Order: sequence, then structure tokens, then C-alpha cells
Amino acid sequence: MKHLFVTFWVLASCLALQAQSTDKGVATTLEQIRQTTRPDTILTINLQNKDIRYERVEIYDTISNRKEPIIRWQTKEINNGLQEVPAEIARCRNLKSLLLRKHRITSLPAWVSEMDSLQQLDLSGNPINYKKLRFRKNKHIQNINLAECALTHLPKRLRRNKRLEQLVCNNNAFVEFPKVIPKIRSLQRVGFYHNLLSQLPTKLRKLHSLKYLDLYYNEFTEFPVVLCQIKTQEAIAISYNKIDRIPEQIGDLSNLTEIYLRGNRLTSLPENLQKLQKVSLLYISENAFTAIPPVVFEMKSLEDLDISDNQMRKLGPQLVQLPHLKILYVKGNPFSYPNYQEFSSLLEKIKAQGVEVHE
Repeated sequence: MKHLFVTFWVLASCLALQAQSTDKGVATTLEQIRQTTRPDTILTINLQNKDIRYERVEIYDTISNRKEPIIRWQTKEINNGLQEVPAEIARCRNLKSLLLRKHRITSLPAWVSEMDSLQQLDLSGNPINYKKLRFRKNKHIQNINLAECALTHLPKRLRRNKRLEQLVCNNNAFVEFPKVIPKIRSLQRVGFYHNLLSQLPTKLRKLHSLKYLDLYYNEFTEFPVVLCQIKTQEAIAISYNKIDRIPEQIGDLSNLTEIYLRGNRLTSLPENLQKLQKVSLLYISENAFTAIPPVVFEMKSLEDLDISDNQMRKLGPQLVQLPHLKILYVKGNPFSYPNYQEFSSLLEKIKAQGVEVHE
């Protein structure tokens, strides 16, 4: 039987149902649902809250002439969203994606942990009690979004999810990095953007599949050396912290393609960066550089370079020797040249190389 990829959007003034995998219109998708005789053909339910104004939503199966709806749920209060996961969703036995963003859900019912087919769960924007997060038999789950849930801890049972690849914990209140994460060896992408972290556990080096760890907007005063021991990483993302030095060991991360160091307290970069010949993006804006670090001119794969909002007085003429450079951000620096013509001439040479310069 062909499965339907159906998205349920609860909007301010209407209920719109939209097929994810096709460009067919709302009417066609509604007709597909009406003709469905089994709720297990529904693979995706998206109940993102956008100021709910429906107190009752029902979807009927008209083919079998049943009087009972195949899907039904109720909101508890207008404008406040769902306070619990609708029990009727449990009937969708083959559900792969359950998206419940921005409601007032505080716990997961036990039946959610029994959904064997579930691959994606989005609970972002809910005041979830971490002790009520159950992941018992979700052995196929790959993506969990717990952003904006006011979390300070993660449940130990999360380690049971052996196929979990992406975990988003952005905009929470973590002071300590959860000890359970190094035990989830399948993780590839982890987000802790905008938390209160200042250290990482040494056991994090056991994540041999990790490609991306987002540590933007935390409280790091030192670059976590353990990051240099995770050789699978493709990006370093630790902008907007309080770091004043990058260790030479960063040169050991041969798979790096992107480095984000914005908004720190850096005045120099380690020479070992020149070993990273796959790096195409380097963002070092909003630091304390007085000149472009010499090692930058040795990073021959650079395509996108942001040096804006520093204390740089000169633009290095060596920039024209970066063969693949396509985008250069230089605004917000107190450039000082004996005459403007010298500065203008250098910019023109850079632009003549096909570089898009943002002054």
C-alpha cells in the first residue's frame, strides 16, 4: 500500500493539510485523507502551534462509511496549544515523524515510547520535564528536537537510542554538558546553541561519528581541547563565547571544512591551521585582531572569509593569492592607509579576482 506523507498544520484561522512529498494542493491532500481506510498509512503529523483557535479537529474516513473519525484531538485552551500529546495519534502505528512544536506539553505518554517506526520527534518549545521523556522502544529514531524546553538535564535512558543521529538542545539552560551524550555513539549532529556551558567532558572524544557540534552563545573561556580529538568533525562552531586562544591541536582535524569563531576575544590563530586544506569557510569577525593572521594566507581552499568588526589597520595584499576566495567581509575595521587610493587599489585587485567584497 502506498503511504501518504501528510503534514497537519494548525493555523490561526484555518486548518491546512499539505502533502510533504508532492506539489499537490490542499484539496487533493484532503481527498487523500478522506479515502484512507487505515490510519497506519499516515507517516507524518505536524502539529506546530501557531496560535490555535480550533477546540476540536476531526478527520473522517468516508470510504468505509465509519461514523467515528480516524484522527481526532482537542485543544485544552484557545491560544495556549496542546497540554498533552493527543492519544488518537497512537493509532498511527507506522508514524515516522511526530512534530509538536510550541505547545504546553510537559510529558510524553508511554505509548510514544512504543512507536517502533518513529524516526523524528520534535518537542521544541514545550516545557518538558526531562524525567518524563520516555524512549523505550523507539529503536529507529534518528532525530530529536528538544530546543527551547527549559531543560537542564537529559534522561539517562536516551542512550538506548542506538540510531540517533541528530539531537537539538538549543536555547535551554544546560550548565553541565549531559553525561549521556558521549554514550550515544551514533550521533552526527548535536546542537547546544545558547546555553550556559563552560566545559566539555573528555569522554566526548568517543563520538566517532560526530560531524557538527553547535556551541554558539555559551560561556566557554577556553577552547575545549577535546574537540581536537574528534577527528570526524566537519565544522567547529564556537562563536560568541569568551575564548582568547585556539590550540595548535586544531590542525589535527583534517576533515574540517568550516570554522566559526565569531564574537570571541582572539588576537591570533595557530599556525597549524594551514594543515587544514579542506577548510573553505573561516569566520573570525568580532574579535580583537589588529591584522589578518598570516596563517590565513596559507589556507588555499578558502572561499568565504569574514574578518569584519575587528581592529585591523591593513588588508594584506596576500589576499589576492587565495585562489578560490569568493566572498570577503571587511566592514567595521579601522583601516588606515597613507592615502585612500592605496586601499581602493587593493580592493579592486581583490575584486578583479572575482571576489565579492562586503565593505
